[in-house]
Amino acid sequence: MKHSVTEHTLASGARGIVVDVPGSSVINLEVRFNAGFSFADRSAYELPHVLEHMLAGSSQKYPGPNAFVVEASKNGAYVNAHTSVRSNGYVYEFAPFELERILDMVEEQLVRPYLVADRLAVETSNVREELTRMLTQPGSLVTMTLLSAAMPGQWLDYETRISQLGALTVEQLKAFYDRTFTSANALFSVAGDVGVGEAIVARLERIFRQLPRGEALAWQAERGRLLAKPAVRHQPIGQVYYRVTRSLPQLSLPQRRTMMLLRTLLVGGFASRVLGKAREKGWAYSVGGVFSAELGAATAGFGGYVTTDHAKHLFGLMGEQLHDLAEHAVRPAELEDAVRLMTGNWLRTIQTPADILSWYSDDFDEWGMVRQFDEEVKAIARVTPAQVQAAAQLILQEGRFAAAFVGDLDAAQVEQYATDLGVFGKK
Repeated sequence: MKHSVTEHTLASGARGIVVDVPGSSVINLEVRFNAGFSFADRSAYELPHVLEHMLAGSSQKYPGPNAFVVEASKNGAYVNAHTSVRSNGYVYEFAPFELERILDMVEEQLVRPYLVADRLAVETSNVREELTRMLTQPGSLVTMTLLSAAMPGQWLDYETRISQLGALTVEQLKAFYDRTFTSANALFSVAGDVGVGEAIVARLERIFRQLPRGEALAWQAERGRLLAKPAVRHQPIGQVYYRVTRSLPQLSLPQRRTMMLLRTLLVGGFASRVLGKAREKGWAYSVGGVFSAELGAATAGFGGYVTTDHAKHLFGLMGEQLHDLAEHAVRPAELEDAVRLMTGNWLRTIQTPADILSWYSDDFDEWGMVRQFDEEVKAIARVTPAQVQAAAQLILQEGRFAAAFVGDLDAAQVEQYATDLGVFGKK
């Protein structure tokens, strides 16, 4: 989809991008702050999440339960919010005729929060319901089991987080809001048929100027630890949910591209080396590739679920194929197929302003760069077999191994899976 990107640094200290998408019938807007879990005290880990719920539901002008979100979405606008280890963000998607009204709602939400005890009690309860649900979802549970074991400086397990909720106070919320919701700590992104976005950016600047200037809070990912043995959660289910990763140092942009291609070679469709072979043999219905590259660290590996009958075969296949890519350069024709698959998926899925915005916003927020879509498509086609081989070698030589399982497992099974995996199955 044709588009152009403009970067903005405002006098208030806020930074952002505007993506002009000619002919678009919707506008997407997001404002984030470096105000995620990493910026809260460990004893009040869910504070950013609870604050997100508070701002998403009510405000000083709309103090009733859910009054803010009802008003914001009354003409069909999509309104949402999210909290991660790094950020606390607020998302809007709306028709162009709604622009001025939505910007008024953004101002109300960010500048005039309604932080009072009765709303805190309700939203704390909602967060408890949300987190308790995660304890019943093996996919989420295995991920958090691994993260809290391998990266304890940034992640806490669900039970600990739930146990802390009752002690959160309005005073803590206000102090956290005052420290993190500052103009210099704000990041914004806009996409739609908006040109360079001068009017929208000027309006956002008037909003940000109502916040204290503060400072841009620095963040970088924690590199995962080497785990001597798998982290295990016992649940009476018929499959084993697994997450098997290697934590890496921070990657350059060319390395990030190559790692994405490596993931495609391993699990990108039914012709891939691990997913394709597993489906061919009937060993697994789905095999996911784990890959993240953040400021400070990166992670590569596998995640999914498998029956105990096939776990040994699947885990061995993972290691076999990763080691093969590390020891032997991938055939040019196979690499070309992977490039076409990645490129086709990008072109197929990046078709709306929201899709385009998601392409740009994370890299801009985290790395301070605009990773141009058309240039990236060309760059991915220039990755060589030698670069793919080097990426596989990097995973095996420098990656810190960690594994987590959720299932009805005894100690002997866990030990066997650890043996099968070894360093991704290397015998």
